[in-house]
Amino acid sequence: DWGVQNLAPMAWLTLREGHLFLLQGDGRAAARVFAETQRLGAATGSARAALRSAQIQGHMMAQDAPKARELLEEMDGEDQLRGMDRLAWGLLLLPDGGQWRAALRHLEQARESLGDHPRVTGALSAA
Repeated sequence: DWGVQNLAPMAWLTLREGHLFLLQGDGRAAARVFAETQRLGAATGSARAALRSAQIQGHMMAQDAPKARELLEEMDGEDQLRGMDRLAWGLLLLPDGGQWRAALRHLEQARESLGDHPRVTGALSAA
């Protein structure tokens, strides 16, 4: 299991709790718990990127765009954006008409990574 291999035992528990919050639709709680997981596990490298991606998904679910954007900017600066992060970034930029080219670029990169995922296809249709 990824969590067992990459995180301390206490962090594994909060990781599972975060997944449960996502399944329940409580994005705000999930983002909070994933941040705590990162702190407890002293995550670095790919483990840190995966936890920040999970936080972004929680913030997106909770419709907390400023916090999602903050994490996306950090990850983009470190060149650690993954497919779902690019999708989130594109979705955040879509409502800002002046950013449609940047949104489209992120969505195209998400499609390269995720293929014809329904969320990517829907977002590209909206763009």
